[in-house]
Amino acid sequence: MSTLTIYGASDDLVEVEGEFDEEFGAYNGWRGRVVAPNGDALLVTAEYGGVSDYWELGIQNTGTWPSWPIRFVDRPDRDEVLVAIEIDVPAGTIVEAVER
Repeated sequence: MSTLTIYGASDDLVEVEGEFDEEFGAYNGWRGRVVAPNGDALLVTAEYGGVSDYWELGIQNTGTWPSWPIRFVDRPDRDEVLVAIEIDVPAGTIVEAVER
């Protein structure tokens, strides 16, 4: 298992760190599919400035609900309280952007 950390950066980027590092454009929000080698998957959503003036992150079911540990934590590179999601995933898991 490895840990993916997903968080919003600036007001238009989503960062994924862990087994690999990836950056996604998120100007009008973002939805990403986290997919394990066995096909288990979930969706992560990110939107800047929805209800608050900060990033709002969420998890959605895909019909193959994995039993991966999921945590909401402080963003790793900031002193102020900003949210990030940590997900413990199997080795070889990928993240791909999907249409909203």
